[in-house]
Amino acid sequence: MKIIHNIITQLLFLFVFITIIGFTACDDDDSKEVVTPSGNGVPEVNIFSPMKGGYETEISFYGSSLPTDLSKIRVTVNGADAVVKSSNGRIVTALVQKDTGSGAVKVYIDYGSEVKEFSFQQEFEYGFQTLVSTYLGDGKKEDLDGPIETARLKGPYRLAWGNDNELFIMEEGASPSTATNFSAVRRLSEGQLATLFTGQQTTVAEKMRNIVFSNNNNTLYVTNDKDANGTMGLGILSRSDNFSNMTALYTNNSVTTPTVAVHPITGDVFVGRYNTAAIMKYNSGSLDHKMDILSANGTLTDMIFSKDGKKLYISIAYRGHSILVADYDKDTDTFSNLKTLAGPAKVITEGSAVNTTGYVDAKGSQARFNNPQQIDLDDEGNIFVADANNHCIRKVAPDGVVTTYAGIGKSFGFVDGEASTAKFNKPFGCKFGPDGALYIADNYNHRIRRIAVQ
Repeated sequence: MKIIHNIITQLLFLFVFITIIGFTACDDDDSKEVVTPSGNGVPEVNIFSPMKGGYETEISFYGSSLPTDLSKIRVTVNGADAVVKSSNGRIVTALVQKDTGSGAVKVYIDYGSEVKEFSFQQEFEYGFQTLVSTYLGDGKKEDLDGPIETARLKGPYRLAWGNDNELFIMEEGASPSTATNFSAVRRLSEGQLATLFTGQQTTVAEKMRNIVFSNNNNTLYVTNDKDANGTMGLGILSRSDNFSNMTALYTNNSVTTPTVAVHPITGDVFVGRYNTAAIMKYNSGSLDHKMDILSANGTLTDMIFSKDGKKLYISIAYRGHSILVADYDKDTDTFSNLKTLAGPAKVITEGSAVNTTGYVDAKGSQARFNNPQQIDLDDEGNIFVADANNHCIRKVAPDGVVTTYAGIGKSFGFVDGEASTAKFNKPFGCKFGPDGALYIADNYNHRIRRIAVQ
């Protein structure tokens, strides 16, 4: 009987021991990697994944006895070094760099007195992708100057680029302006954001609507919404006094001028008139009528000349929701052939109020926008527009074909990453930077976003 008791006791002990070992081996965190110590054998790399991608794609290499000291690992794609990010002895990760191209993948391991080279039959297929990232701001609604890493924005509305990579940001104020919410012009230069001018400094321009540089980048033309606050329609900030004092050029209270454009050859200044929408030319304190847009009032949100100055592109929001184009002859100083490039055609044919909004990628009159705002052109003549109420960036080809360049139409939020899955929230500003990337004033996200093909 005693023998049987002892056997049962030992079996119970063995059962408890095995159970404890089992629970110890099964860690509650299923995601935790079981690290194989390096140096227990000869390094081996057997496979990598993924086999295609673009800039900053993370490639994982699977093997054994790999060093955890990253200085002993080198990865190349098409002969270009990738950035080695991690190694746990079994898996090495590396980031593909910009413009790497497609080609052979190799891993080099420093193993004692020799360097072991591993190559693969399958090549990496490099593809360009359009990525959205955050350039400035952390999403908190606050006017905070300082380093780009910590600076904040309240309501970025329009963008302009000056000298030496200076980014000028016009922030939207309240309507009417309040003591804590005036519009402002701020400058990001050499990694520092500084406020240059606010509507609180003057009674003539308390709610600025647009900013455009002169051709020599020394004068910043500013339009003001007089129906909100202030008497100025058009004014200037000058580099000579660090853009700190506003000089009014046009102050007629009966005319609202929400937008401005500078001719790239002559330097002449044109404004868009809201009251019975039209294009006017600034001339020594007055505005000369040049071209009718609508017989009704219409919000001309932005204008830009083609690089040769022969065409004027216009975005119109309220009572239009379209992109227009007209020819311009600088020798005769005349506009002609005004037409709708994309959006409801009857904006021009009827010349009256058209509030047809929507989100449709299509050609010409079949396309739909919802509150298109600032626009810019690339070197191929494509128009890029911040489609504010559709929460995305649209691209309009010279033939009027409209596509979504970045964002998800009618879906607001904040998501960085691939352009087709990124999200914006009321983007109002849209300008190409000197680096070729497209910068976005993402108003309700209180950020400047950057869209780059990489």
